[in-house]
Amino acid sequence: MNLPIRLTRGWPLLRFVATVLVLVAAGVLAVQPDVEGLRVVLGTAARTSLVLFLLTFTASALWKLSPGAWSRWQFSNV
Repeated sequence: MNLPIRLTRGWPLLRFVATVLVLVAAGVLAVQPDVEGLRVVLGTAARTSLVLFLLTFTASALWKLSPGAWSRWQFSNV
């Protein structure tokens, strides 16, 4: 899936990711509006937070070890 260039940089990227996460949470809670649905939303939030944290934490090291298009993008957008 190729996103338009304006969605892959800076604030538009953050807005896009946040919107997707809110829509996923709303969808889960619409289907399962009980405690179990809330647990699913919290688990999903924890998993996505882990991925975003790892991307941020490894950006500088990856850029130094393997400078390339992906690591440049990652380093400039975290």
